[in-house]
Formats: sequence, structure tokens, C-alpha cells
Amino acid sequence: RSGRQDGQAGPVTLLFFAANPADSDELRLDEEAREIETRIASAAFRDCFNLKTRWAARAVDLMDAINDHRPGIVHFSGHGDVTGIALESGTGTSHEVSADALAQMFATVKDEVRCVVLNACSTDVHADAISKSIDAVVGMVDKIDDRAAAVFSAAFYRSLASGRSVISAFEQDQTVTRYQNWT
Repeated sequence: RSGRQDGQAGPVTLLFFAANPADSDELRLDEEAREIETRIASAAFRDCFNLKTRWAARAVDLMDAINDHRPGIVHFSGHGDVTGIALESGTGTSHEVSADALAQMFATVKDEVRCVVLNACSTDVHADAISKSIDAVVGMVDKIDDRAAAVFSAAFYRSLASGRSVISAFEQDQTVTRYQNWT
């Protein structure tokens, strides 16, 4: 079974790009990536996904990674607010990328990228802008705790790798995130 939604053979590439600029609060982005990788690896359709990571991402790195890996899913993890997501500048400090800039960039790859996840605080405005050209976009309405962000991501991709649709994976994820202290 192919994991590709566009009819082509082969696994769907999940591009995990992360930024934690030196002038921002420290996040455990490596833990989030590890949990995603571990949860996908334990799923029935794990071979339908190919995880690629890009760390300390700058705006140019995002476009380069999309061009290099041709992902079906792009996942950003890091800092965000209502005005933009924080990527890194050439000096390692924050470089804010606006919702409009993200929307324009993703519009250029709308035939390949099918899903974008913005796992950063207050990215619902960005998600709305990107959704004008991308089929499925997830953004956060408010602030999200570092641990909750990792739980969200791991559960979401585990559901996808179990053969669930994006909508079903998101709904399952909301339940898991809400009740993450189940015993």
C-alpha cells in the first residue's frame, strides 16, 4: 500500500523543520522529533512514511528542504505568535516569517505538499492563510506547552501511520492531548 495521496508510488515524506533561535525560550524540539519517529515506527503503515529533519531552520532552509525532499507533509516546530513564526537568522537570532510570506511560499508547492502542521503558539492565522492553497493545515489557536506540543505531534503522526485520514488523526489527537495523563 502506498502512503502517497497523489497516486505516485513510494512513501510520503514528512519534513520536520524546527527552529529555536538563541534569543527565544528553549524548547525540546529534539524530543518532539524523537517521539514522532518512535510513534510512526510502531504503526502498521510505518513504511508509508519517510521522516526528514531540518534543524536551526532559516527561511531559505525551508524552501531548500522542500525542493530537495518533495514532502507531502511539512511540520514546523518552534516559536510563533500572531505576527509570524520564528525561524533563525544568519546569526542564530529570531527572524519572523509572516503568515502572508508562508502562504505565498506554500502556494508555490501546492501540487506536492498536501498537509502543513504549524506546531507553535498562536499559528491559527498562519494556518488560515496557508489553507488557501494547501489541502490540510493545522495551526494552534493559543499558546501550547512544550510537552503538549510533543504529545500532539506524536499522536497525530501515529494515527496517520495507522491509516487514518488527516481529519480523523486530528480528532484522535485532540482526545489524546486532552487526556495525556491517562493511566
